[in-house]
Amino acid sequence: MRRIFAVATALVLVLGLAGPAGAYDGGPQIAYVTIGTATVDRSGNVHIQGTLWCSQPMDVQIQWGQVEQVVGRTTTVRGGFGGWYPCNGTTPWESWARAENGKFVPGWATISVQFEGAYWCDEDPNVNPNTYCGPHAWGGGQQYLKIGRAK
Repeated sequence: MRRIFAVATALVLVLGLAGPAGAYDGGPQIAYVTIGTATVDRSGNVHIQGTLWCSQPMDVQIQWGQVEQVVGRTTTVRGGFGGWYPCNGTTPWESWARAENGKFVPGWATISVQFEGAYWCDEDPNVNPNTYCGPHAWGGGQQYLKIGRAK
């Protein structure tokens, strides 16, 4: 019996019958997250720009964003960033990161971002108390890129 269940589970996963990750009953999806450019200003703050794609209109937030840059031989400068954006199809996003332990400088850095879709419900919870509501979409990316100097 266990062998039959294992084979059936493998077939479902291989054939893609389980559906895409992050989808619930045809729910929204976030994909194609890019980190396109990053520049540093004179104060050491990094301006990050990119795009993301949402399968349907929704509000998204940066659940987690971080810039990491090795400065010198032993120091790694880190800074976080966030933001809320209305998303529909391909949508630009931008944010600012301030270093927690020093200043960012022009040069190479790793930038990571994770988006989460805002809460939505499959039915009106005022009509059906058994309605499922929750974050239904997430997506992210990481890029090692050269931070330029802001003009």
